[in-house]
Amino acid sequence: MAIISSASGSAGSLQDAQKGRTNVKTAQALAKMKALEKKAKKYKLPMG
Repeated sequence: MAIISSASGSAGSLQDAQKGRTNVKTAQALAKMKALEKKAKKYKLPMG
């Protein structure tokens, strides 16, 4: 039984590492969207 519990423990830490990467990707995507929205608010169309 000890082998199974140690294997599940390492699998859990692997999932935590993947979650961390996902959170970073999500944060980067949100930051990019926020920057684009901010830029769009300041954009002026020429009234030719």
